Amino acid sequence: MVSTTDERASEEAVHEYADYESALEDFVSRVNASVSLIEWRRREEKR
Repeated sequence: MVSTTDERASEEAVHEYADYESALEDFVSRVNASVSLIEWRRREEKR
């Protein structure tokens, strides 16, 4: 069992995974989403 939390570290943000690989996939997915949001905001600021 692997427990993770997001950047808010609230009780609702805690997730449990059966294995390390699943937890890592979720982490990478959240990082990619954050990067996409940052890139989108930068493009919007240039308009």
